[in-house]
Amino acid sequence: MLGIGMISYGALLVAVTLLLTFGGLFQRTLEASTHRRGSFFNGFDAAAVGILVLFAGVRIGVGTDYSAYETAYALKVDSEDLAETVRVSDHDIGFAGLQFIGKAAGLEFGHFVFLVSALTVSISALAVWRLGTSPRIALWFYVAFATYLVPMNLIRQGLAMAFVLMFAGELQRRSRWSIIWASLAIVSHYSSAVAVVALVALRFAPDVKAKSLMVYFISGAAGLLALVSSGAIGPIAAYLNPRYADYAVFSEVTGGSGFGTVLSMVFRIALVLISAIVLGMDFGGRFNGHLALQVTVGALMLVGSSVILELARLDLYFFMAGIFLAERVVRSRKRALLPKLAVVVGAVTYYFTYVHSYGGLLPYAWAFA
Repeated sequence: MLGIGMISYGALLVAVTLLLTFGGLFQRTLEASTHRRGSFFNGFDAAAVGILVLFAGVRIGVGTDYSAYETAYALKVDSEDLAETVRVSDHDIGFAGLQFIGKAAGLEFGHFVFLVSALTVSISALAVWRLGTSPRIALWFYVAFATYLVPMNLIRQGLAMAFVLMFAGELQRRSRWSIIWASLAIVSHYSSAVAVVALVALRFAPDVKAKSLMVYFISGAAGLLALVSSGAIGPIAAYLNPRYADYAVFSEVTGGSGFGTVLSMVFRIALVLISAIVLGMDFGGRFNGHLALQVTVGALMLVGSSVILELARLDLYFFMAGIFLAERVVRSRKRALLPKLAVVVGAVTYYFTYVHSYGGLLPYAWAFA
């Protein structure tokens, strides 16, 4: 079963890779014939996104949280009373409202999962396409960095991550729509408020260089460990959602995160260091430097998870910046084959390690089996 499951995820990555490659070749042909340049979204690209929607949307029992969401949908969603649904729900108000809409529309849980998956993947793909300088490469890293896989287990947070991506893009354009996307993210999963505030603050951050970033990481790690060890995070988490208070304490059972999380942290720091090698010690500009800073902040959350396990979930918002940092590394004109190859190979390795070790993604089962 394990082998078949890994083959399924491997086939998905291969299919997406081929379709995005064909999409790029088709665009070059179109550019040559029309003399127009630009990232045209074509049928191959649409097929790649469609496969991602289907693979996530038709799954059954995949993800450690799947059964909990299924039970909550059956027992705690009143299709005739939104207020009661919100009152008894363990979920954040926005997601509880979405569950109510689904059940009021007569959707079975499997259909509701497909709806949420379609929203999550489509919004994420649109955001990645708009934010990426080479959208197809960015979309590939969206899959290979497991950002696509996260919502197959953490359904609510995955949807919030998609909204945060759209918020980041609209914030970059200084669009008023950013307020809407930030609000949708926060009501879907209150933890996303941390990412929203951080992204706003980042607009005022100075230029970032690799040497200073490492100093920030070391000093930040020391400060964060002192903070989480003091127990000061608990009351804040409880204010957002009473359930979060249980997350914000040291677990005598798990004892914090394990070796896999340490490897994830090393992977993030390695990505930042390789980016400095390829793009330059200033990361090739202010925006790239801020991407590296976000990835480093995510790594800090993984450091904090050694005391409070659930802090690792905050890393998910910040590691999304790695999609675009890796894309810029691969697309750099600098002849640095080995570092670029290391990013690609590291991404594929990370993808399969995530499938094997996190989120209960194996064995993969789908509605048509």
